[in-house]
Amino acid sequence: MARIFLCHANEDKPQVESLYDRLCGRGFEPWMDKRICSLDRSGNGKSAGL
Repeated sequence: MARIFLCHANEDKPQVESLYDRLCGRGFEPWMDKRICSLDRSGNGKSAGL
């Protein structure tokens, strides 16, 4: 699935976190500061980031 970088302003963080969770739930690999999607395919529990 596609990797998606979520760029946002601090005041938009609650909405972006909701979007992040929905994208993870649909199999995408979103990336944003302070969050790591649980769909890590490397097996080490960490996202490679960008």
